[in-house]
Amino acid sequence: MGLRCVPYVNKFWTLTASIAVALCAGVTYSFPIWSSVLKDTYALSQEQLQLIASTANVGGYSSIISGLVYDLLAKHKKVGPRVVLLIGSVANAAGYLGLWAAIQGLFQAQLWHLAALAALAANGGTWSDTTAMATNVRNFPSSRGSVVGVLKASVGLSGSLFAMCYAGAFKPDKHSFLLFLAFAPVLVSLVALPLINTCTFVQRSELEAGQHVFTTEGRFIFSFQTLSTLAVYLIIGATLSSLYPLSRLARLIVLAGAGLLLLPLLLIPVGSGGLVAQQAEVCYSHLSNYDPDSEAEEEEEEEEEEAGHRLHNPAQVPLLAGAADEPAPGAVVVRPAFGQGMAAAPTTPAGPIPDLSPWECLQSFSFWLLFGVLVIGMGSGLALLNNLAQVVKALSGTGSEATPVLVSLFSVSNCAGRMLLGYLPERRLHAKGTPRLFFLPAVSACMAVTCLCLAFARMALLFPLAAAAGFSFGGLWSLFPAYVSEIFGLRRFAANYSLMQLAPALGSFGLAMGLAGHFYEHALAKHGTLGNTCVGQDCFRPTFLILAVLGGVATAAALLLCQREQGLYKHHARELHTYDEEVLREETRVPTRSV
Repeated sequence: MGLRCVPYVNKFWTLTASIAVALCAGVTYSFPIWSSVLKDTYALSQEQLQLIASTANVGGYSSIISGLVYDLLAKHKKVGPRVVLLIGSVANAAGYLGLWAAIQGLFQAQLWHLAALAALAANGGTWSDTTAMATNVRNFPSSRGSVVGVLKASVGLSGSLFAMCYAGAFKPDKHSFLLFLAFAPVLVSLVALPLINTCTFVQRSELEAGQHVFTTEGRFIFSFQTLSTLAVYLIIGATLSSLYPLSRLARLIVLAGAGLLLLPLLLIPVGSGGLVAQQAEVCYSHLSNYDPDSEAEEEEEEEEEEAGHRLHNPAQVPLLAGAADEPAPGAVVVRPAFGQGMAAAPTTPAGPIPDLSPWECLQSFSFWLLFGVLVIGMGSGLALLNNLAQVVKALSGTGSEATPVLVSLFSVSNCAGRMLLGYLPERRLHAKGTPRLFFLPAVSACMAVTCLCLAFARMALLFPLAAAAGFSFGGLWSLFPAYVSEIFGLRRFAANYSLMQLAPALGSFGLAMGLAGHFYEHALAKHGTLGNTCVGQDCFRPTFLILAVLGGVATAAALLLCQREQGLYKHHARELHTYDEEVLREETRVPTRSV
């Protein structure tokens, strides 16, 4: 019998648990908070510190292994995602515990030891992110933009959330904070573990419009609203902590307030049918490629669901299917979601949706265009974030208390970019047929202009520019997973998504470390300053000027990608418009029945 007797967990409970996991998956964004103690303990130069930071980014964004493992275990819908999440928890704990031990002096670490431990710690977040992202994109294929926006916003917000944890419970003890980073994400993952599973069939609550507190779309909107409220609270709390000398008790109260604002997320599954997923009785015979024999084979292989009541793997269904027979009277008809196939008029010529393996992606020019845009755009954001403490010292001349505020501001703006550019393109695509790719050149241009302004910025201007950089950085994180699923297909989404994450890793190593570190050390030597701190606008000006030029190149590449893929999006938009109308009609007209 095995796991056949274990029911599937409601996919909305999986979404809630995944948000909690994602809120801990971006702890590497807190690097500027504790990096100074690492630099002082081992007397590191700025180039050496950036080597550690960039190696951590490489570890955090090198998720191809986690993606391959996830796809390898994809048929084990209950166990597979949990195994991947558990591996991430072990890596996170081992990495941060090692860094804490090295700073405490429990062993004398070499530079490569520190870099390897930082990469291991960051890689733990990658396994968690892959689990949350791939599981929920499969669970909600017709709302992939909203799914990506919610989860990526949570990852972006994690830096600010952990910055508040430091300010409220640990400041100025950075050693204990590093120990906290080792155990807090692991504890959250262990609590979320039983709730994570892939549930690809249609639940009754997804079809029963008007009978619950939330519709499916309403749950996503509620998630955005809750995260937005938390984001505003976090930046206000960080600003107050920086401007006014709050007592430890006051900082703890502010931190407790952030915890209370997380509680509404528990309302996401309310009215969705309880903890156990309740499958709706649906008819798939209207799909031209419906094959009851293949359904029986899948049941025999996986021993999980009744034949005739499964939702096909969305990556296996053509983008535009031919005309099909009418379903049986009284049955609930599930129209395929975006990327799952739609019945189309015979006069509409179209090929199947792309379904590329990682190797085929590497041979695609569109892949390299998107990869290049992400290398430059995300690398520029990381060049600011990883060097934020040093940028503050260069512009202010002191170890300003503004660094935690700027980290929170970047993180909150990062979250805002992920939410807005996850939700808005999705709505525009459904309502107006606007290709999602149209937003990519605008975000790339915004990052380029921000870098140009940073090259000539003074301390006061650093605050709005950090917000602009965070917004653009977050927007890219929210857009590219949806691009990967739409341009290259859903069947191998986890592996392709993980492969694309090598772009920010390369951007971090080449731009945040190589470029920024080189010019910083050059300016330091030119000033002839004792110590390892450079003061002056010229410490980072050449770096940001070069990043601004590269941003212009990225914008041009994004425009070319839009031109290449606009035909694919025309077919998608037509299908989505039909899907929305037909699903709304079926939800309000046809009763639902449980299996």
